[in-house]
Amino acid sequence: MQQRQASFRKGLQGLWDRVRGEHRKIREQNELEAWQALQRDRTQTDGMIFQHLDQRRTLRHQQTAERRINDERGKELAQDRDRFGALRTVRDGTTRDGPSFER
Repeated sequence: MQQRQASFRKGLQGLWDRVRGEHRKIREQNELEAWQALQRDRTQTDGMIFQHLDQRRTLRHQQTAERRINDERGKELAQDRDRFGALRTVRDGTTRDGPSFER
């Protein structure tokens, strides 16, 4: 903004620029540059937003896959625990808490 303002001359030279129409040309050029900068910034912002959404989508898929794997491992561990407990009881007739008095 300050660079654009600095392009206007001051004093008698600035007055002479107004008379000749240079001031208007500079103002229109400044407005065009400001508009182009705004469009550039919007495009960059949109690009970052879409990139962020893609990253979030990928992360969500990874988290879902990890959760599924953890659930499967938990089920496998529970099955292993149950099988081990059943084998132990059948083999020696005792449980962890002590002997079984069932007939």
